[in-house]
Amino acid sequence: MNCRLLSALALLLIAPSALQAQTGVLVMAHGGTPEWNAEVLDAVEDLRMDYPVAVAFGMADPRTLAAGVDSLLAAGVERILVPRLFLSGDSFRDATEYVLGLSDEKPRWSMHAEHMHQLEIPVPVRMVEEGLLDAPEVGGILTARAEALSMKPESESVLLIAHGAGSEEENDAWLRRMDLLADSVRESIPFAEVKVETLREDWEEEREAAESRIRGWVETQSGLSRDVIVIPFRLSGFGPYAEVLDGLSYRADGKGLLPDRRISSWVRRQVAAFETRVDGEAG
Repeated sequence: MNCRLLSALALLLIAPSALQAQTGVLVMAHGGTPEWNAEVLDAVEDLRMDYPVAVAFGMADPRTLAAGVDSLLAAGVERILVPRLFLSGDSFRDATEYVLGLSDEKPRWSMHAEHMHQLEIPVPVRMVEEGLLDAPEVGGILTARAEALSMKPESESVLLIAHGAGSEEENDAWLRRMDLLADSVRESIPFAEVKVETLREDWEEEREAAESRIRGWVETQSGLSRDVIVIPFRLSGFGPYAEVLDGLSYRADGKGLLPDRRISSWVRRQVAAFETRVDGEAG
């Protein structure tokens, strides 16, 4: 992306009734196609009735973060909360903390290394540490996706696939958190099996093994005369999974966690908790 486009992707959404709000909300998201970005913007739309809201796409890109901060400061905010719409709270964490001035330790690696610098922000900034893997709201979204696709759950198995991580330790943490959220599906609908997997998309050797394992599981379920429902455990869209599952029998609607208003509810809950803490500290 060029600099002009990246700046355009940091969008401020302010309703007249929110101009006096003290808290500004800077939502971070990965960024993708225009359709992908539109789903994120729609997810935070109702927040603008209560808060100045900016969205910074680009995986902790200092340029979009700066544009978002500038927009919120122009709206007169006195503090900024940064919820991040990433599955893992560890995603781009060190780069985000550095750019926002929450840490003086420069990240060892960043895809935006040539633009990496700390912003001078004249108001307090707090970053939400947890990711969507830690959000109980996501369990309800997964359950709704599965229920919409199900026809006879006793003879169906559900596969939840996520991006995953490079290191075994971090990837195992992804799987544990995914499995906890998958319990919402298991407890709500009597599927034959609910399986969580990570594709480990950016690591060639790990991805090859994951693809083989995922395809083998789908083939096994089909051999047991079970229909397979595939739900992408990602913020938006179906990602690379159609290619991974090419030639196999499964059912999917292509939707990620969005669109669903529970994502907006998660952001709103983070803002409410932040304001409660700030008010408690002031008191």
